[in-house]
Amino acid sequence: MTDSSSFTPTRRKPKQINVFFVIDMWGIEGPYGDGNWHELICRFASEWIERNPDQEPATLWSVVRDCDIFDNGKSCYMTSSAKLSKVFFEHLAVFMAKHCGPHVKVLDEVYDMPFGDVKGWRAYLHFEQAKLWEPDDEGGWCVVTF
Repeated sequence: MTDSSSFTPTRRKPKQINVFFVIDMWGIEGPYGDGNWHELICRFASEWIERNPDQEPATLWSVVRDCDIFDNGKSCYMTSSAKLSKVFFEHLAVFMAKHCGPHVKVLDEVYDMPFGDVKGWRAYLHFEQAKLWEPDDEGGWCVVTF
């Protein structure tokens, strides 16, 4: 659920990819299959910003790419600027695993890969002003509320 608002985020692109959060988006079945897993991520991120209102501006980025981690061919990868801690991803993985089983992983290996080397990244969610924001259909941003 979102509320429209005039907002221009301080989007932060990571220089290097430090953490990949990977979702086996085609392997998830049940109520969170067919892309409904997005609701879980938004719910978790909303609770995160409520508990951490001093969160510095940070953007969560996503891209769909070929994947050999899961058997379904393609997965959704997420990463963020350094302003969103590794703890965020670890807690997100625990939360998601409760609803999606083994279809999520945090890969925190050392990557020698600049963010710009992976094509197709899009801003997925943004944390700023003690609120969670998501892109809207008109190219602006809306506050995510639950």
